[in-house]
Amino acid sequence: MSLIKEEKEDIKIEKTFKVKQEKLEEQTDEQFRARVKTPFTQITIVKIEPADVTKPTEIRNVKIEPADVTRPTEIRNVKIKPADVTRPTGIRNVKIEPADVTRPTGIRNAEIYIIGDSCVRYGEKRARETVGVNLGLNARVQWFGFDGLVWKNLLPCFRQCLRTRAVPDVLLIHCGGNDLGIFKSVKLCAAITQDLRELHRSFPQMKMVFSTITQRHKWGSLHPKKIDRARRFINSMMAKSVSSVGGSIVQHPQINYRDPDLFHCDGINFSNRGNDIFLKNITRCLKFHMN
Repeated sequence: MSLIKEEKEDIKIEKTFKVKQEKLEEQTDEQFRARVKTPFTQITIVKIEPADVTKPTEIRNVKIEPADVTRPTEIRNVKIKPADVTRPTGIRNVKIEPADVTRPTGIRNAEIYIIGDSCVRYGEKRARETVGVNLGLNARVQWFGFDGLVWKNLLPCFRQCLRTRAVPDVLLIHCGGNDLGIFKSVKLCAAITQDLRELHRSFPQMKMVFSTITQRHKWGSLHPKKIDRARRFINSMMAKSVSSVGGSIVQHPQINYRDPDLFHCDGINFSNRGNDIFLKNITRCLKFHMN
């Protein structure tokens, strides 16, 4: 009986609470305020824009130590070359003229072609036995000697060499001796001059060197004095022609037909002693062009 009585009282209390809650909800704000006698603050709904939400809060009185700002990031496994460490800083009042920067120092590691008749072929052979194929120069010297070469075949031979090779920095030519007595001196000079100018037009950066036609101990059936007179005339004309295209002349005054020891047994090509003189003369001229 006591349990039933307690349940009835609980139900009664719950109903009473619901009735009071319903009445409370039905009251206006003014009525509720008068009933509880408590001042209410007006609540206004404010719409906050994203900018207002993300606006940073002002931070004051925050002390930042210099070490926290300037502390370097740790760098590992960085190899510093001596040039980076010892590079001078603060060099002032140093005036560098353009000439100091662009001044050429000569042709280094030049490509040199020596082309001509059998004298070139024997000269190469002697060079290999003595000073070396490059004549002791800081250059790469290539030799193209052809037995019995006459001037009209010189340009075709040169162009044939260029098919698988680069254009040389310096071209030294020793040719024309086999033409003496076959062609008139004037016509031979005209042909040589024309070909030199054509080479200069085709390869303007290439320096040309003309090795003068040397004396021979024997000229075969030709008259020695007449041939020698034609030789000297052609050499003098070639000096002017080569100079007009920016080239130069190699002379061989030490090679004289009166000294048979300078010549091979055929009286045309040089002996070892004659080749040494020949190589010395062309080497001196090539050094001049390189420096």
